[in-house]
Amino acid sequence: VLNARYVITDSVTINGTSPNLLILDGNNDVRIFDIDNSGATVSISNLTIENGYVGESSGAGIRNTGNLTLSNIVIKNNEVILGS
Repeated sequence: VLNARYVITDSVTINGTSPNLLILDGNNDVRIFDIDNSGATVSISNLTIENGYVGESSGAGIRNTGNLTLSNIVIKNNEVILGS
């Protein structure tokens, strides 16, 4: 369970073990990944992103301004509440 988001500003590859074994859980409190660089190339694979939450903008599970590739990912139960 996360208590702060992962901010990504550089190119990176994140490779988990499997979506059933590696679960990043925002606990309905935080965004999971914030890819905050239009020049970043990010690859994320083999994990679950769940229960992300954000109240001020888009992207509860993932907010991306870069070049993102997802492979073998489960994304579920993420929520954006605009105007909260």
